[in-house]
Amino acid sequence: SIQLHLFGDASEKAFCAVVYFRCAYPGGRRKSAFEAAKTRVASVKLISIPRLELQATVLSVRLACMADRT
Repeated sequence: SIQLHLFGDASEKAFCAVVYFRCAYPGGRRKSAFEAAKTRVASVKLISIPRLELQATVLSVRLACMADRT
């Protein structure tokens, strides 16, 4: 089976997202592979951390859609 794992995080200065594929092979062997990552600089205007975390989540979903097309 193949699973898509998304990770997103944010700080006052930037937010980012990363996508990994996790493959499970017969016999119990597993392998993870880096697929893509994106980083954005936070706005100079003061934005709350929860709002930046939400932007990281949106970036993760967009990155997953892009990875799913390949």
